[in-house]
Amino acid sequence: MYYINTQTGEYPLTEADIKQRHRDVSFPIPFEPLAEYKPVKVVARPTVDYTQNISETKPVEENGLFQQQWFIAEATDGEKAERTEQQASIIRTQRNIKLSETDWRVTYEVEKAAVDGLGIQFPAVWSTYRQALRDITTQPGFPHNVTWPTEPST
Repeated sequence: MYYINTQTGEYPLTEADIKQRHRDVSFPIPFEPLAEYKPVKVVARPTVDYTQNISETKPVEENGLFQQQWFIAEATDGEKAERTEQQASIIRTQRNIKLSETDWRVTYEVEKAAVDGLGIQFPAVWSTYRQALRDITTQPGFPHNVTWPTEPST
């Protein structure tokens, strides 16, 4: 990364990179604008949750080296609600996929019952698993902290 006039970008840049980005600018000969660019030490982006906003701020110079800075702020109630609804939609979609992946079990048992005349004998472990999938939305941590049920192996 580089830092110049409150903007950050990748580093190092070549003469061709700069001319490509600034096609409408004429540059002097010899071309030596790279002296103005300062390398920036990249700092890993901190992890935030749905209750926080993160943004990159102006790099800070320490011992002659600029260091990337991050600013974390509390999200507004509207942002939190929107993120919660988005996450809930994602979890419901994942749940519906998992349910559809087990539909064949129900279909198989219904078709088998029609052939052998014994009635539907759907294995209880699959009924329990499918009900646990339906109950995902009632978990205390939903939608940000969900514990998925384990799919039966039989």
